[in-house]
Amino acid sequence: MARASALSLLVDPAFRKLLPAIEVCFLGLFLHIVACSWVMAELTDSASMVALVTTVTSLPPVLLSLLAGGLADVLDRRRVMILSQVFMFTVSLVLVAMAALHVLTPAWVLVLAFLVTSGNATLAPAWMASLGDIAPREQLPEAISLHTISANLMKTLGPVLGGVILATAGSTAAFVAGSLSYVPAIVALALWRAPKREDAQGATILRAISEGVRFIAEAKRVHPIVQRVFLFGFCSNGMIALLPLVAREQFAGEADIYGYLYGSIGIGAISGGLLLSRLRAAFGIERVVTGATAVNAAGIGVLALTHQAPVGLAATYVCGACWLVNLTLLNSTLQLSAPRRLVGRMVSMHLTFTYLGLTLGSWAWGIVAEQFSLQVALLASGVAMAGTALIAIWRPLPDVSGPAPDPARP
Repeated sequence: MARASALSLLVDPAFRKLLPAIEVCFLGLFLHIVACSWVMAELTDSASMVALVTTVTSLPPVLLSLLAGGLADVLDRRRVMILSQVFMFTVSLVLVAMAALHVLTPAWVLVLAFLVTSGNATLAPAWMASLGDIAPREQLPEAISLHTISANLMKTLGPVLGGVILATAGSTAAFVAGSLSYVPAIVALALWRAPKREDAQGATILRAISEGVRFIAEAKRVHPIVQRVFLFGFCSNGMIALLPLVAREQFAGEADIYGYLYGSIGIGAISGGLLLSRLRAAFGIERVVTGATAVNAAGIGVLALTHQAPVGLAATYVCGACWLVNLTLLNSTLQLSAPRRLVGRMVSMHLTFTYLGLTLGSWAWGIVAEQFSLQVALLASGVAMAGTALIAIWRPLPDVSGPAPDPARP
């Protein structure tokens, strides 16, 4: 069967009805992240505190993904997604109220940013596991890419829109706009009737989590995947965590420049998603992942050395494309390396190792920037990422062209 592009999956009615509503909620998420980062930069001059916003927004997937993956494989995924959206909407209203009353402090920014992304950490495994119920196995990378393209479109619009709103109307307006973006998903999910699932009958959440952890621990073929997911997240997040400081110190810009830089990552991700099928067909998963890692490292190095905003936008564009290609292929490879009944837990494992790397990376590169300089932190993260590309020599990714082995249930 010839590989179809990600966009060809839009002929399916389920994608057309649910995808726009679900993905719009990511607009709110990125609006909140951008607004919280900029508010923190206004409240404090500490580079480590600014980077800590990215740390706390990366932490919920580390802490909650295993539980969320178990929920996605055991409970009604539709209800899990609805509850997560309602929670995010409620927390966002608190952000609106505190910003309007001018009582936000650095501590409250961190707490509320953590809570908003906690709702998203619960949503993501259930939504991505549902993609595999709609798309055929051989098109799972394209289905994940379609989600990621859509999410990164929101990642593009969110920071740009957030930067404009912050510059013209202030943080309260930005938080209001983010809050409204969760409403379409709540309505669409409430109207959706998901197909009945048989694979979760008789399972419990604790048993599901235990089975997923045991599979990851015992299935040696997936170890290179999770190792490379972690390392890529660790090395790549220094750039994202320090982007407000790049906009302010290297480009002498304000919130709008930060929004454009962040948005350029999203535009690059969209481009990478559209090229994914061709790259995978031409070079194979291993070469594409290794190449994307090396090119991303070069992009971070260019960003560290330039003081020209157009060059910075080009660098973040390239990094965004590599980000999507790399993590999408690693995500789909992990899912295809496991039996279908474990897919929610495999999504959660991918998110856990990704965000564990992101969390530790944003914290570590923030400290490097504080102790040395912003440029040193960016260059160090780029050099570290270039080194991780060499892991393909002795830790290649598994072949997922055939059916995944299905170990006995516990």
